[in-house]
Amino acid sequence: MKNFLGENIKSYRKILGLSQDKLAEKVGISTHSIKMIEANNQTPSLDNYLKICEALKVPSDILLADSSKQFKLAAIASLIDEFSKLPDEDIDKLFLLSQKIHEYKQKVGNNEN
Repeated sequence: MKNFLGENIKSYRKILGLSQDKLAEKVGISTHSIKMIEANNQTPSLDNYLKICEALKVPSDILLADSSKQFKLAAIASLIDEFSKLPDEDIDKLFLLSQKIHEYKQKVGNNEN
């Protein structure tokens, strides 16, 4: 069975724009430990795992899942939380971008039929 923990921690860390150093600081462990965890060469203690979840703003079950739809939806939710902190002008740009992606997807989807 594949271990997705390290891969998922790395993905969420990058989504939030955190360096390994910053995540390590938030969790209270060494950067080397974060590197080892992300490489799936070390498993965090339960206490540190929960601190990682808190630092990454994700429910504790998400980091253990494969990169499925659930994982991706949780990542989107984290991004939306971060987007809510942006100025209105940037939110408008993100909204327009998402509309364009949706329109493109519909156009491409219709051409495939």
